[in-house]
Amino acid sequence: MPIDTNELIVIGQEMKICVGTYRDQVLSKRSIVVSMKQDDKYVGCIELGNDFCLRQIKGKRNSYLIGNAGKAAIKWVKKSGIQQYQNHPDYTHIGEVRETSMDYHNLDN
Repeated sequence: MPIDTNELIVIGQEMKICVGTYRDQVLSKRSIVVSMKQDDKYVGCIELGNDFCLRQIKGKRNSYLIGNAGKAAIKWVKKSGIQQYQNHPDYTHIGEVRETSMDYHNLDN
């Protein structure tokens, strides 16, 4: 998990996703954010609701997780007691390549 809300910004910038804007949701405990790193680089981000239900699993630029990151996410979700993940599109499409060009970390887009 990010150590503080500033790390959410770093994750968002590095992965080019909007998690940097989740400060209020995390502080109010409406969301739980779990970051994934490989070789000191962010490779995935998981958002859970305060009820421990899966909201999203994202790779860089909101892609699906692939490779080792995808395998690790599947294992972690199953072992962690996450609720209602089986039919979630981000989970069911792990391993599929989906290219996106949207840069969500920049609010001026």
